[in-house]
Amino acid sequence: MSVLLAQGAIESAKMTSMLAVRANNLFGIKCHAGGKKKVDVKKCNCSNSVSLNDDDPEDRFYIFRNKYESMKFNYSKTRFGSRYKKCVTKAKKYPKAKDNITNIKTVDDLAKHDVGVFCTCLKEQGYATEKKYAKILMKSILNEGFLKYEQ
Repeated sequence: MSVLLAQGAIESAKMTSMLAVRANNLFGIKCHAGGKKKVDVKKCNCSNSVSLNDDDPEDRFYIFRNKYESMKFNYSKTRFGSRYKKCVTKAKKYPKAKDNITNIKTVDDLAKHDVGVFCTCLKEQGYATEKKYAKILMKSILNEGFLKYEQ
């Protein structure tokens, strides 16, 4: 849960970004047509979408009914989607951060635990284009106190 919270905080500028406000989209989730990278608005499988110039002037993004839906969608995608489910498996091989919260003070400490390994794996699997995304995510988890939400 700490990773999801940090992703939402970072990617939505703590829920103040245009996408977060206009579309309840906390994670910049794009609407794609048939798995193509380029979005064909007429074939977009997301009937409720908003146009926003991101990487391309024709980028379209999902509109969610509420922020909870956005979080649920991203959680499912990053935990059960074929691209990222190996991250869950990989993270399970490491000590649980929730059992060591008092000893985790730095990004390097967190990187040795399941949560940190999951952050690194997300980046390795192409979740974000920012080169330092895993470290940024881990810093947010520590700075915002999100580890306490691990189950």
